[in-house]
Amino acid sequence: MFQEGGASRLMLTTRSDMMIGVGPEIVRFNGVQDRVLNTALSGNVSNRYRRWSLGCSFGTRAAHAMQFYNFGMTQRVLGRMDLGFSGSILRHIERHDQYILTVGWEFDAVRAVNARLVQQDGVLNWYASFRNSGGSARICM
Repeated sequence: MFQEGGASRLMLTTRSDMMIGVGPEIVRFNGVQDRVLNTALSGNVSNRYRRWSLGCSFGTRAAHAMQFYNFGMTQRVLGRMDLGFSGSILRHIERHDQYILTVGWEFDAVRAVNARLVQQDGVLNWYASFRNSGGSARICM
């Protein structure tokens, strides 16, 4: 077999809109045993305009120690502007970091512009987009 094993996750969402998660992952991949414990903590999980999250995974992958940390937040400001910031840090054989800053402006329910700045392992990149979707189609005869 190429891969065998499993993973489980226990997640609890509280009345105060927080989510707590934990779960082990034990997998034999290509003859090497992986053992990882995943944890997560999030706030305002039902509100995409004001959400935050933290996560941590640690253990052994491919016979090497690994740690993975991630975080993120989103916030709506000025009624139509969405700001987001997220990052991840991987320590496994090599070191890799990624950070993403997102800014968006919603003109209405159909149109929006977004820009994203991404730094990965010290290399900076960006992109911008325009969305014009949804609404109703009108056929004129």
